[in-house]
Amino acid sequence: WPPQAFRMTTTTTTTTTTTTAKEFGAIVCGGGPSGLTSALLLSRYGVRCALVEPMEAPGTHPKAHVLSARTMEILRELEVPMACRGEREWTSFRYCEAVDAPEALAIADHSLGDAAANLRRASPCFVAHVAQPRVEAALRAKLGEVAGCEVYFGRSVSKVVATDDGCEVTLDQGDDDVLRAPFVVGADGPRGPCRRLVLGTTDSLRSKDDEQVQAEARLLSRSFGVATETSSGVSARPLERFLSIHFTSADLGRRLLERPAMLYFVFPRGGTRPCVVVAHDLQVGNFTLQFPVFPPFDDPDVASPGRAAEAVRAIFHQTPADLAIRPARAWAMRARVDASFVDSRHRVFLVGDAAHEMPPSGGFGLNAAVQDAHNLAWKLALVLNAKNNNNNKAEEEDPDLKRGSDASSRSDENKKRRSRLRESYEGERRPCAAASVAVAVDNWKRGLLAAEALGVPPRPRLDALTAGLAFVDAAASPTAATALFRAATTAAFRFSRGGGVSGLRDLLRRRGELPLFFPKVDLGFRYGPSAVDAAREALQEARHPQGAAPYVPVFGAGARLPHFDVDHPEEGTTTSSLDLVARANRQSGPPRFVLVVLQARAETASKALAARIDPDGRAVDVVVPRQFPPPDAAANRPAAVLVRPDGYVADAWDWDDLHHAEATEAETSLKGGQQRGEEEPYHHHLRESLFLL
Repeated sequence: WPPQAFRMTTTTTTTTTTTTAKEFGAIVCGGGPSGLTSALLLSRYGVRCALVEPMEAPGTHPKAHVLSARTMEILRELEVPMACRGEREWTSFRYCEAVDAPEALAIADHSLGDAAANLRRASPCFVAHVAQPRVEAALRAKLGEVAGCEVYFGRSVSKVVATDDGCEVTLDQGDDDVLRAPFVVGADGPRGPCRRLVLGTTDSLRSKDDEQVQAEARLLSRSFGVATETSSGVSARPLERFLSIHFTSADLGRRLLERPAMLYFVFPRGGTRPCVVVAHDLQVGNFTLQFPVFPPFDDPDVASPGRAAEAVRAIFHQTPADLAIRPARAWAMRARVDASFVDSRHRVFLVGDAAHEMPPSGGFGLNAAVQDAHNLAWKLALVLNAKNNNNNKAEEEDPDLKRGSDASSRSDENKKRRSRLRESYEGERRPCAAASVAVAVDNWKRGLLAAEALGVPPRPRLDALTAGLAFVDAAASPTAATALFRAATTAAFRFSRGGGVSGLRDLLRRRGELPLFFPKVDLGFRYGPSAVDAAREALQEARHPQGAAPYVPVFGAGARLPHFDVDHPEEGTTTSSLDLVARANRQSGPPRFVLVVLQARAETASKALAARIDPDGRAVDVVVPRQFPPPDAAANRPAAVLVRPDGYVADAWDWDDLHHAEATEAETSLKGGQQRGEEEPYHHHLRESLFLL
């Protein structure tokens, strides 16, 4: 894609130049994890795409660093290797007076809990601790191996225009300065031009005055602390502000290998602010310090080298001789979900930080971004390929067929299917984002409990202090307000550890602290509920007595296909059930569904069903494993399941349903879920999308 017949020449004329737009099937704006994943998947599905990213190379400042089990499954599907250090180095959190203190105030070892064991049983992959620059470098390397994607590294997008016919993207400079495609994937962050187009136009899919949007926004904000943005600005109030300081020390890394952790929560004596050190790689000594700041009372040059060095040196008992402090960056922690993930014409789709922001507590941000791309890519590819399939060609070439009422009706129905499929991206991913942000906010609050146990003032008290001194700043002298603030915070942070350490250890024993693993949030989200319902359910699961709710596998529409070991029928090797879908979509071409037979007696009926719903063999692969999952592989093992290209269940049939479906018309056959009392209309639209192929 795009085929020659579809290509359109768009010419932009000025007084001095004439430029012809370069045509693609899709344009990806932004080359972070979500943009790179989008480009990789679109290329694999046979879509010729362009990727535009301002940075020539991945950044060196580590940001995100936790890859969930589900994200690792997606990277496995894409054949992107992602090496991770041994679990001993990163599955603990240490609470200490200095990052290099020989004794810890308390230690939370998450490798021993039920959550870790639950994840190991539920997936062929495990959570990984990998700094974002390494993730981006691996994705870039893989993108360089595949055909079909033209990359524009070192180029910026200056303008995005969407019309009913497609999109036009203007680049800042260079020979190819105008790109055109039916669709744009906006992976360019909260202040990029794609988000401005989606939320900043008067004909946005949702209006600020829409009562339903406002009611939902109030619920998300009051109940879960999640802000809903309805305009192109970022108005969500920061929950907290930090100075992120990247520093390296091989000597410190070697010393900490004796007492390893992913996070070191540092509570220095003497009134210095508590902070968090992220150990990205102890083997090489790569770290970031997250240091809280309180504007406007901190120095205006809070990110200056001198201020950063002062903050870093305060966390040590013994400053390493080889300490190297890299450039610091100030950032604001927000909890935000946009009201729209797509423009009114369904041409520009937002993924990752362009659509949502969340606290880093829990590590959901990067993972939600990658999974946005995974959900969107197959849908765009299917819509694009549907425009050029054999049925449409026949309608265009045969005038009699084109005039026929049946052909016209079929064409209209396919248009509706394409529209519903595009709408389903926001319908599925926005509730998932709301759930992730709600849990991340709750995790942030749980993380503060450890500090409060040691006597650090609760966050509301610090916020009240900042607000009160802001009044002094406005009414009197900024210098006086700053002096008062520093004196007050120094006194507040000079807390006593007398009974606090026992309180902290008791908090850890009760599993009330910030968890590391979230099995149900990671693998168990099921597409279908509203944003409010999804956030409510996720928050209930996150407050599980064991620290985080376990994942319970289920075969049901909108749920991830449960993992179980299978013998591949052709290769004779043992693999994961998830690999059956990945292998069906490994060769470049349109997305494919997979009908997995789960009971031996269902093989004949399943193949007959597949022949009815896909007589040309274009859309569905039938897989009959050499061994079938045990009865306890999931709560409701059916006879067969139809799995979407992204690994989520589209439909499931028990034995009686399968015989009924085999004997009915093709489109009526895709209604197994309805007979089990599930919410049929929504998921049926997703199942019927295979007829576009």
